[in-house]
Amino acid sequence: MAVDEVKIKNQVRKDNTFAMYVKKEDKYEPYTGSDMFPDSNLYTLNLDESGCMDSNGKKIEGILSNDNNKVTVTSSQTVYCYLYFDEKTLLGGNYVANKKSKGLQETNTGSLQYRYVGTEVDNYICIDPNVGEGTCNENYLYRIIGTTSEGNLKLIKATAYNTSTMWNSSYYLDYQWSQGDLGTELNSESFLNNASYIPQTLKTKIINMSWNQGSVSTETNTGQEVYDAENTTQDNTSTQIGLMYLSDYYYAENNAGTTNCQSTSSCNNWLKDSSNNQWTITRFRGDDGYGAWLIISSGSLDHWDTNNSNAAYPVFYLSADIKVSGEGTTSNPFKIAL
Repeated sequence: MAVDEVKIKNQVRKDNTFAMYVKKEDKYEPYTGSDMFPDSNLYTLNLDESGCMDSNGKKIEGILSNDNNKVTVTSSQTVYCYLYFDEKTLLGGNYVANKKSKGLQETNTGSLQYRYVGTEVDNYICIDPNVGEGTCNENYLYRIIGTTSEGNLKLIKATAYNTSTMWNSSYYLDYQWSQGDLGTELNSESFLNNASYIPQTLKTKIINMSWNQGSVSTETNTGQEVYDAENTTQDNTSTQIGLMYLSDYYYAENNAGTTNCQSTSSCNNWLKDSSNNQWTITRFRGDDGYGAWLIISSGSLDHWDTNNSNAAYPVFYLSADIKVSGEGTTSNPFKIAL
């Protein structure tokens, strides 16, 4: 239960003279925050531990109650009250959003509420539920693109799954992601069902997606325009593993999607890999067939026929009920627990 106000005999208490304690690491400490009450996003009132006593220090039963986030003290005598607050267990994207690690911004762009923006961001996450205090295996190390309003996490593999692979061998046919060679491979025994890449206990927490498949033209200028074009068509078949959208790259830019990355020689943000050209899931329809957009190692953009070979960085959404800990840094990445 959160607390918005405290009433004594129906008079709202305007000061912060209640004795208040917040629980940190399994013990209660005096509340020293500047706000009247502890943040309701982080703490909840423990009414069983809270109470009131008379001037002789004797606990008075039954005079402390709550209703709709309002604590009421009903007594005809002078009383001294104490409120105990427990830490809330924040899950998934809610934990990450509350941490506010370097680079995280509430942008409400595309399908995400929060995104990591800029070149220096603390968004590393280990998807191995059993890593404990150990070092994360490279194949299990990801980075967080952002979080949805529901608290789902959108992740991208920190290193390439393959540095030279085709999006699809038949570039002249209209293949959706689920039908193409790379989409099929990533959602099969090669990747999704391979414990070397995905902890198999985690599979049920990876969300099935109808990935956006709208073609993006060279006339789109901003992240919003790119996202709107992508969102015109969805894959007919839901799959768990995709790639980043072209709009994800726009929105990771320092200007949060307002820079026209097609007309800029280099859009610098953390999603750029200076060692590899990397495929996106976003399609392009040319005069002689179908291509896909890619991020050039310099940070510029291009669209190539799908039978060219570039790097692939798998992307997926983790459900909001995942337990998360850590800080997001390379030395202390976010970690998950089932």
